[in-house]
Amino acid sequence: MPAEIDFNTAAWLQVARWAQSRLDALRLRNDALLDPVETASLRGRIQELKELIGLPERVARENGTESAGRSSFGDDWPSPAI
Repeated sequence: MPAEIDFNTAAWLQVARWAQSRLDALRLRNDALLDPVETASLRGRIQELKELIGLPERVARENGTESAGRSSFGDDWPSPAI
């Protein structure tokens, strides 16, 4: 896992916020009646965004540096709805 990523930068926070916004939009779209192929594609995209959003926690776990309850979006941002 890329331990060299600094998850406390403004750039990462922008990426994380964009990913959460996109995840929310795709989840709403997934609630509609879609054909099985489109549903499967949408679920794959949702899973990738969830992995991206959870990357800081995954890296912390793998490095043994988990922070108790700290959001990857910063202290002023609610934890992602995964």
